[in-house]
Formats: sequence, structure tokens, C-alpha cells
Amino acid sequence: MLERIVMLFCCLLCAFPLFVVSKYDKDGNEPMGFWTNDKSLKSKVKNVSDYNQEMAALYKKYAYALVLAGVGGLIHMMIGLVLLGVVCTVGIWLLYRGYKKILAKYS
Repeated sequence: MLERIVMLFCCLLCAFPLFVVSKYDKDGNEPMGFWTNDKSLKSKVKNVSDYNQEMAALYKKYAYALVLAGVGGLIHMMIGLVLLGVVCTVGIWLLYRGYKKILAKYS
């Protein structure tokens, strides 16, 4: 049971910064970057407020997926590991693809 709790805790620790970014950076004056703070986004993004709103929603979805993997691990360790593997591979790819679509929409 301890390993399940540790897995949940680790997933929550990974999701927490994404929730914070999605909550507090959505109203910012500068465009939210993907994984790093890309300074070239200032010149690319035309409508920063709508761009940040969509990016915040994207980050929030990914954070919920991490929480779901942690809860799955709390139920059964293999469920959590499979979900975490999917979130860390396919999920990041979908996150990047969503970022590219949002960037193309507001560029």
C-alpha cells in the first residue's frame, strides 16, 4: 500500500506546477511557453490573452491526466504504471501537438 501512496504523491507533485501555471499565467501579459520560456513567442503571438487561456486549459488537462494516473496507481499499481506510461509518452506528444495548433491559431 505504501508504494501506491508514493506513486499518488509523485503524480500529484508533477501535476501541481502545471495547475499553478494554468491558474496564474492565464492572465499574464506575456505568452505562455511550452516547456521552456521561449522569448520568440512575443513576436509570434498576436492575441496573447486568448492564447494564454487556451494554453492554460491545455496544461490543466495534462495535469488532470497526471492526477488520474496517480489515482489509478492508488487503486492498483499496474493500472497506475500503465496510465503513467501513456501520460508520459502519448500525453506529452498530444500536449505538444495541441501547443502547435494553438500557436498556429494565434500567430
